[in-house]
Amino acid sequence: MPGCAVRSRARKSFERCPDLMPAGCAVFHRKEQRAAVMRCRKRMLKMQRGAKCCLMRSLAVPLFVLWISVPPLLYILNNPPSLPKGFSLNPPPEPSCKGRGPRFALENSGFRIGACRPECFPRVKGLCISSSQVEYCKITEEEEDIASRETIYPSTDERNLLLPRCLKMPNFMRFSGERLTLPVMPSACGQEKKGIPGLSLVADQRYLPYKRPNPHHEAEKIIPALLFLHHYEESNHTLYWFSRPDEISEWGKGLLKAFSMQTNVEYIDFPDQKNATVCFEDAIVFSAGTSLYYVPDDETNDWLRHRILQYCSIPIVG
Repeated sequence: MPGCAVRSRARKSFERCPDLMPAGCAVFHRKEQRAAVMRCRKRMLKMQRGAKCCLMRSLAVPLFVLWISVPPLLYILNNPPSLPKGFSLNPPPEPSCKGRGPRFALENSGFRIGACRPECFPRVKGLCISSSQVEYCKITEEEEDIASRETIYPSTDERNLLLPRCLKMPNFMRFSGERLTLPVMPSACGQEKKGIPGLSLVADQRYLPYKRPNPHHEAEKIIPALLFLHHYEESNHTLYWFSRPDEISEWGKGLLKAFSMQTNVEYIDFPDQKNATVCFEDAIVFSAGTSLYYVPDDETNDWLRHRILQYCSIPIVG
């Protein structure tokens, strides 16, 4: 149909003047319209099917989760959990201490603080610290027998279990701002290991990182030593601390000043390979972390608080 070759340009003219459109072109134009309508309908059907498919896919996971969750939910609703026996919203009563012992006790195995839940710091003979290890005298069978007969106070546990003797020496000690860890091991004790005579208080730098003072862990070493010196006033013991004054926090320095304890603290440089080993004849060791029971009771806490408030010129109220 040669007349139909120009249908794209002449379609508007034919629409305005339908009498001028050839018969063959009119039929072709109607078929083209029907085909376009059919294609449009097919596309719409595909879009509707695609939308339904996407909707089903988006609902599949939530429906599956709901399907597997319904049985457990129904079971829980039909069988609600019950509260344990003896459950109460009120705080538990303060534990009673049967067979209460002394607040402070200096034993052959260590220095014990507290009557019910004591904190114990080990005591050893012949403590020697070198650049490679820490040694102490292994106790003899006779000393071990004496230690086994030491007073052991009942605990606050309902089963009334007996408290163990003072903690053994830690497996390691740390020096030089925790940058050096040395093993701790028992060894044979000889006359050459007497070192500094008498009973000494010895502290390392465990939990005190280099250039990062930590008042909490400084207190674990200062306060027990302070309570020891306060309780045993007749003795003039010294806390030998493997540290330097510039490595102690301002809080720690202030605590020492508040209790006039500066003269009882001697800072010791860690012995390097050139220096001799540092030994102590009899030592109470402040190294391992505590469970914060080194302040045994309210009376001791009030004494510490009043001394600090007095030092800071703060009125004591209550």
